[in-house]
Amino acid sequence: MNKRNFILVVVCVALVAALSAVFISTTGQATILQNEDVKIKISYLPAVQSLLLFNAVENHYFEDAGLDVEIVRFDNPGQIVDSLEAGSTDVAANTGTGIVGIAETKAPGNIKVFGFVCGDLQHLNDELLTRRDDASIKTIADLKGRNLGIIPGIQFKTVAKHILAENNLEVEIDVRIVELAIPLQLQALQSGQVDAVLTLEPVGTIGTEKGISQVFIASPMVRYIADPWCGGAFSISTKFMKEHPVEAKKVISILTKSVDEINASPDKIS
Repeated sequence: MNKRNFILVVVCVALVAALSAVFISTTGQATILQNEDVKIKISYLPAVQSLLLFNAVENHYFEDAGLDVEIVRFDNPGQIVDSLEAGSTDVAANTGTGIVGIAETKAPGNIKVFGFVCGDLQHLNDELLTRRDDASIKTIADLKGRNLGIIPGIQFKTVAKHILAENNLEVEIDVRIVELAIPLQLQALQSGQVDAVLTLEPVGTIGTEKGISQVFIASPMVRYIADPWCGGAFSISTKFMKEHPVEAKKVISILTKSVDEINASPDKIS
């Protein structure tokens, strides 16, 4: 995702910072590592929810705070949560809210959520796309017998199943689900590998610009799941918080500041 794409989609996104009072303690049983250079690995999904991270990077907020940050891209939201649990990354600029919830159920206390990204009918976050030249799909029911591309992972698969069921369609019987990394979705749509894509911005914006896709349904998560739909979560490893409380607090503060800037003046973010 380049800067131009961020500028195009930022006016359509609501990054809602639902920050809990994350109190980072430097006492008790926590092991605090001091007097060392800390490389902080922040993961992201190539979707509009990661705008807060790139705004912070481009404005040198991490450097100004004396933090050594490496950003790590993933194409599967589940892999982001796995990396947090394994300790190979420290912070997630965004990942699936439901996936974090499942991880917390299986292994409580490894991850803390400090914010959410949401969409509603006024703020586009997700979309169902079809090919620009395909006029045969007029309703979701028209997806019967076709292939639907989704972002990999349990969250999008579950959402897709629900949306299809709401329209009397069953996955793998009426509609085949194809998991596709975000950078491959428009290519798959254009080639006919899939007939529609359930995805996140900026895929729709890019597809419209390139003449590949059209927005068949805007904000399907909001229309069929919840309004607002808070499908993305900003998360941090509790291990990292305990070992590097000062750095953790700075990261949360910087990302919160970035969200506030985007929400206050989305058209001015560069």
